[in-house]
Amino acid sequence: MPDANSSKTCGRATPNTRDGVCSVNTATSISDLPDGVLLEFFLAWKDMELGLWDLVLDKPSPCYWNALTQVCRRWRNVIHASPVALGLHLFCRRGVRVKDVLDHSPPWPIFIDFCLDSDAPLLEPKDEDSVIYALRDPGRVQSVVLSVRRHFMNGLTLAMTEPLPILQYLELHTDHRDKVMLPDSYLGRSAHRLRHLTLDGFALPWIPPFLSSASNLVSVVLFQVPGDIYFSPERLVHVIALPRLQMLTLHFLSAPSRSIPTLPTPPNPTPVISLSLVELSYEGLSTYLEAVLARVFLPSLTTVDIRLFNQLTLRIPQISRLWGQLTESRNPRIIFRGGRVSIVGNTRPDEWTGAGFFVVQILCKSFDWQAHGVAQVCEQLIHTLSHIRHMYLSLPNDESIEDNDPAPALWRRLFGTFRGLESLFLAIDGARSDHNEPQSLHALRLSLVVAEQLLDVDILPALNRLIMSDGIKDECRTQVLEKFKPSITARERTQHTLIVEWGDLHLRCHPRLYNIVFASPYA
Repeated sequence: MPDANSSKTCGRATPNTRDGVCSVNTATSISDLPDGVLLEFFLAWKDMELGLWDLVLDKPSPCYWNALTQVCRRWRNVIHASPVALGLHLFCRRGVRVKDVLDHSPPWPIFIDFCLDSDAPLLEPKDEDSVIYALRDPGRVQSVVLSVRRHFMNGLTLAMTEPLPILQYLELHTDHRDKVMLPDSYLGRSAHRLRHLTLDGFALPWIPPFLSSASNLVSVVLFQVPGDIYFSPERLVHVIALPRLQMLTLHFLSAPSRSIPTLPTPPNPTPVISLSLVELSYEGLSTYLEAVLARVFLPSLTTVDIRLFNQLTLRIPQISRLWGQLTESRNPRIIFRGGRVSIVGNTRPDEWTGAGFFVVQILCKSFDWQAHGVAQVCEQLIHTLSHIRHMYLSLPNDESIEDNDPAPALWRRLFGTFRGLESLFLAIDGARSDHNEPQSLHALRLSLVVAEQLLDVDILPALNRLIMSDGIKDECRTQVLEKFKPSITARERTQHTLIVEWGDLHLRCHPRLYNIVFASPYA
């Protein structure tokens, strides 16, 4: 920082004399910076504007560089001279005169984004014309994000039958009730540079043929797929085998109207190995996912989210194998909430989020069916759950489920898979801190019924600590302890001492159990 007697001249070395000592002021203005340094500043601006998530997914963002080109002619020339380094593109979206932009701009890559929102639920005719016009030069289209309806699909299909050689990002949304399907000839059956694919609401009796050539795919999201026809599991195995695929999401809307095609299983099947896949999300019938997992080996998975439609009988040997392969043999969470019940386990940490998890959910509204489903799942995971020492159990705080309470025998069946359990945190959903409303009488009664089964020494012989969540009024706690007293006394006679504690405050004295409760994304 120059002092009051220093020269203010910028851009040159200026002698400055003070107390007989000569010094040189080397202050430089931004206009004196060379073009290469300016370019580095612009690259840093680009990263800041796009954000980490867009950089990871290569997701197209609005024209961040437009504001920089308005500063001066030199800045504009530096930016226009480095289109590849700066990732310059032309952004075609609602409110932009697409024809004028494309006709009077440099031949940069084109990003098309006409995704619907609440303010504009349908594409207007002028928007449809803009999309078709932007697709007239397929060699420049790098990203397509569209929400389409059936009436526009025919015109879009004709415009996208030719290959898009530099296409990297494709995201298409439609109303699943329209049963819109992609034709075989879509994208000329080729997408060599495609990295991210999202198809939302499309009927998929088969996997689009262009995926077979998409060797650079990083993420595939097939969301809200109508369940009338499930495509062959073998097709999904081929997608998993793509060499760079890191994230796969497949969500069906319902069970299929006919049986799922099965895969022939040779005597010694050779599994398809994917070393790149780290995130898997599935919603649908267990039999479909079982058919896929029987043919793949996924050692790099860190995040697994499986949501199964409710079935009378759940047979999940492959899901059980994957659970045992990936999860740590401690600290599960069982969470009853709304129309689902979840069992959550820890996997090794993910490099982006710092945490990994394995979730198996049963989707059903009836509380007794939820308990029936999670009991079936736990029984098939018994080879890992029987060694669990600490667990978190969350029960619903909803009086409307009172007529669907599971029978005590069903709770005994569920807890029987946790023979080595030593400590348990028993929570009521929505009542985990002093700031919440007190639990309803039904929720209190439910927690007592469950706790009574837990206290049976024949079911959980190793249990020595039960922590019940806050929300129970002080005057009720004495009654609860009185109700537990016979069971606690019976355990003490057989040298099985049990301590009952209340609330989150006690959790902080037990770091392992505290981490179970508060480390789960579903807790």
